Amino acid sequence: MPESRDFHDSQKKQERDAAPQMPFVTLLRKERRGLLVVLAVSLGYNALSYIFKTFSLAYLSDFQDVSASVGAFGITLASAAALVTVPVFGWASDRFGSRRVLAAGGIASALFAFPFFVLLDTGNSILIWLCLIIATGLLAPAMFAPQGSLLSRQFPPDVRVSGAGTGREIGAALSGGLAPLAALAIVGASATNATWGVSLLLVAAAVVVVIGAAFDRGTPSASPPVRRDSETGLPPSPEPDRDNVRAGQTH
Repeated sequence: MPESRDFHDSQKKQERDAAPQMPFVTLLRKERRGLLVVLAVSLGYNALSYIFKTFSLAYLSDFQDVSASVGAFGITLASAAALVTVPVFGWASDRFGSRRVLAAGGIASALFAFPFFVLLDTGNSILIWLCLIIATGLLAPAMFAPQGSLLSRQFPPDVRVSGAGTGREIGAALSGGLAPLAALAIVGASATNATWGVSLLLVAAAVVVVIGAAFDRGTPSASPPVRRDSETGLPPSPEPDRDNVRAGQTH
């Protein structure tokens, strides 16, 4: 795939300035807000996703005496649903703005935190499958699909890879690994194996996602040199940021 115009302009600027580039140092000195946005979204999303699709399997087999095959088949169905919903939410992000779609996914996940366990606790295979499809096949994709657009635009081109990669991977490692363990510890510590603590954990993770989306920086300026069209000699028209365009525009 061809590189973006911002990337090419950034390369030209670096060649013109002939200055040594230290992206990680620049990231920590000048782009801390963008890094925190990426970290928040990654922490919240991965906590939700891994509790939905990893902890739920352990919970069903260890605390509800549900056959492991029931949960595994539910995750298979949810993954099949995600093959459809991820592109749909990607289209919705282009149409309505990735910030709105991500925040909507976080809010919906918070609302589903308590019904999630109500459905799992029925022990009914069909309701369990429905629960996993909603959580992993619908809600998780609603937060996953917008991330490519939202996370990358938190940084100018010269630190974009460092910023998006650092925040996303640190957040995934922390919450993806610790959230399911924390959920198991919460349930195991309860004499009745109560799950309300895990539901509160889900709500907290969803709130972190929404907060991250709320502090989205839009499209930061990379301050590249002005490029002129080869035919007209005029600067190109600026490209609109879909997240700053009204979603309710009439056609």
